[in-house]
Parts: sequence; structure tokens; C-alpha cells
Amino acid sequence: MANPHDSPDTKSVEPSAAQNVGCLSILIRLYWAFFGLACFAMCSAFMLLGYKRESSGWLEGMLIFFAISIVCVRFIDIRYFNGKNSKNEPATMRDLGILGAAIGLATVVVLVLAAFVL
Repeated sequence: MANPHDSPDTKSVEPSAAQNVGCLSILIRLYWAFFGLACFAMCSAFMLLGYKRESSGWLEGMLIFFAISIVCVRFIDIRYFNGKNSKNEPATMRDLGILGAAIGLATVVVLVLAAFVL
């Protein structure tokens, strides 16, 4: 006798990992959208205000660390946690490329301005 649970009409629906991520996905989004960018902006501001001379290199290291970590965390958000873009649509690797280019350009501009202009 056939098991009624094996019939083709009955489909077991298993929740995907992306739907049950809970607190971790929120923390990841908070990092790349707010905390990471705020720390990146603060490092940039300190460098452009002249604190670079007193930092002996750790400020540049922190700026580069936050730039790389923002892009990496955004990649994890898109790849594993079904990240959304500003239009509440699923984010793509194109969105990641735009963010990476913007962060990379901002990092280079801040480092060049702090080293040669200010």
C-alpha cells in the first residue's frame, strides 16, 4: 500500500535558508549600509582634517579595511542572504560592482588628497 505522503499531489515545502536567516541578515545589512559607511566616512574626515600626520599609518589602514569590508559584506548579503537594492528588488552583482567602484574611487580620492594636497 502506498504511503499517502509520497503522492505527487502532496509536495513538501522546505523553507529555504534565505527565508530563515533572521538576525544575521539584519546585522549584515546594518553593517554595510550604516556602520561600515559611517566608519569609512569618519576615517575619511579625520584624514582630510589633518589627523593623518599624527596617526602614523593606522588611519590609512582603517580606511582601506572599511572599504574592503563593506564590499565583502555586501557580496555576502547579495550571494547568501538575498540582499535587496534601494528599489526593494533583488540586488545583483551589478549593484555590487557599482558599490565597489564608488567605494574604491572614494578611497583613492581621500588617500591622494590626504597625501599630496593637504
